[in-house]
Amino acid sequence: MPSLLITGSDTSVGKTIVTTLLASYLLGRHPQKVALYKPVQSGKGDWEYYAEQIAPYQPREEICAQKFVLPLAVPLAAEREGKTVDWQLLQQGYQRLLAKYPIVLVEGAGGIGSPVTWEWTVADMAREWQIPTVIVVPVKLGSMTQAVTACALAREAKVDVRGIIFNCVHPYTAEEIYDFVVPDRLPLLTHAPILGYVPSLAAPPTPSELAQIIANLDLQTMGLQEI
Repeated sequence: MPSLLITGSDTSVGKTIVTTLLASYLLGRHPQKVALYKPVQSGKGDWEYYAEQIAPYQPREEICAQKFVLPLAVPLAAEREGKTVDWQLLQQGYQRLLAKYPIVLVEGAGGIGSPVTWEWTVADMAREWQIPTVIVVPVKLGSMTQAVTACALAREAKVDVRGIIFNCVHPYTAEEIYDFVVPDRLPLLTHAPILGYVPSLAAPPTPSELAQIIANLDLQTMGLQEI
């Protein structure tokens, strides 16, 4: 079954935006056949949003296997509650979704180098679960550094990186985007293709806006084109 991990170069770079856009598009084609999975979460936010707004047909326990209250690095948040992250539980949750749904979209916690446990990062999770991965990078000064660093870690961890999606955190001009990303040169450093750009969104996109955004993303390289 097709699956895709959406991770980022850091926390708060637009992973949830990209996951929501992809899920909305796929659900428009395949109602109730897309599973969303946030294996573990510290603090409030993503899994509650997915459960209420994007995939209300999914049982809540399917969407997030482990939840911790404090918005800290996951293993530290677990420690503060006198708990540990159950790696096997997270993986079992993913395997159950693969068996139940035709499409599974996974959003990792934090960035690709964020710890899931004190021994395993999101990159390790991507490798161990053998899940194709896209890396979301914010468009800003420093974008190239974030992209190069994230892709280098992914290569070291032997992650199946399909490419980079740039998320415009502000409504930049085309010239500004070029200057921050330098798209014709950056792949020489990242060894990963640029899969597209997500514009700055002040509100959820209309169906026509969603179609335009999706049309500018390389779904084929992500493994989602033929779904």
